[in-house]
Amino acid sequence: MIQTIYPKLRKQLQGNPHVEGAIILPAGLDSSSVPEPVDLILLVFHEKVNGRSVLSYMTEIWKVKELRIPLQGLTAEVIAGERQDVIDCLLKGEVLYDPENKLVKLHERLLSFPRELKCKKMCLEFAALLKCHLESKLLLKEGHLLDAYLAIQKSLLHWARLAAIESGEYPRFRLWPQVKPINPAVYKLYRELATGEEPLEQRMRLVLLAEEYAVLTKPEQYCEYLLELLTTEGGNWSLREIHRRLERDQISLDVTQVMEELVRRAWVEEVVVGGSHAEQKYRLIRKHR
Repeated sequence: MIQTIYPKLRKQLQGNPHVEGAIILPAGLDSSSVPEPVDLILLVFHEKVNGRSVLSYMTEIWKVKELRIPLQGLTAEVIAGERQDVIDCLLKGEVLYDPENKLVKLHERLLSFPRELKCKKMCLEFAALLKCHLESKLLLKEGHLLDAYLAIQKSLLHWARLAAIESGEYPRFRLWPQVKPINPAVYKLYRELATGEEPLEQRMRLVLLAEEYAVLTKPEQYCEYLLELLTTEGGNWSLREIHRRLERDQISLDVTQVMEELVRRAWVEEVVVGGSHAEQKYRLIRKHR
């Protein structure tokens, strides 16, 4: 059995003073979202890694794919949700090595998907949906139907992720089977867009209309993280200050379009502060405080 090499891998990790912990996952149809050409995925938290590093090697007869990320970057990985193998390890793997008992607690916290992470993840998905929504409207207006179709497909993907998060689940890579019982309406829109008998443009405009009324009209629900942020530090925030806070909170996101949308929907107003060095800032409109 493949578990027989776990002690050997653990000993290998113990010999490296820069390793802060590791999570292991057998690669296969039942564990990872997409079949990997390896037998094991080993997620190693390494204090000397900047960004991401990938190694492949053999241990006895088993192929191992080792992913190295800094432990402090774990929250960012969860919020972004872009690396399928990392997310698979976090959701389905087991802690192999935890010398200071930090990883077990952090792993359990991430698996519980606490409100703080949900708010950040929803804000990121809302921003991505808004970007694709606006892009698809422009492409439709210019007559680029196939490009618009691709953008609308992406926007529906972000809506489906929002639906999963609202239900308390982390969005999986096999997303539509997850979302179908959670939000049948979004799943139906996806099916109609892909296989409906109406003209393509008509199907796309139906999705855009649904997104406008079901998602974009609810910034208080999906942008809670940003709206709460605007109530702190005196209540006036420049884009530079917002992005600096996002970076501190491990969120990789350009909120320019989101802030413009919040202004358009009368949740946020633009103000000019300062004298000779005036700067445009955003603040929450009083009725929403």
